Amino acid sequence: MNKHPNNEPPKKDVLLSIDNQWAEAILSGDKRYECRRQPPAIEPPYKVVLYATTDMSAIVGQFTTFEVLKGPIDDLVNRTINHTPHSEDDIQSYFEGKKTGSAIRVAGYQRYSSRLSLDEVQSVDDEFRPPQNFRYLRPSEDERILELVSNRGTPHAQQPH
Repeated sequence: MNKHPNNEPPKKDVLLSIDNQWAEAILSGDKRYECRRQPPAIEPPYKVVLYATTDMSAIVGQFTTFEVLKGPIDDLVNRTINHTPHSEDDIQSYFEGKKTGSAIRVAGYQRYSSRLSLDEVQSVDDEFRPPQNFRYLRPSEDERILELVSNRGTPHAQQPH
């Protein structure tokens, strides 16, 4: 797990639903900002566990963030466009109808050595449903899921430039 420069570990974990192509872009270092209409309501640092949707339906990796940009959409586009595979039109379209938005900065990422399928997660928590956007993973409530995530083998830690 990456730590903040003053060695504080992330305070909470967040499970983020994301299209598998964008999860792959994050885990390959091509996408260093994840735009969200509504970001988690916690202050960084925190760990973001990636639940890849579409055909994959699996937890595939994680990243740590120490910064969430918030502001007018045009400002977010200008600050992030060179660090994401999205076009300016894609980002503007995503935020359509919103005056402000957010971009979660990917400070470091880890691809799990093996995916955690939806069936595996539901085998330890039969009430688990993938979130529409995100959900908080709390040790008191999600202990078994967090244990599964921590047992994904040795992840490949990488730092984006």
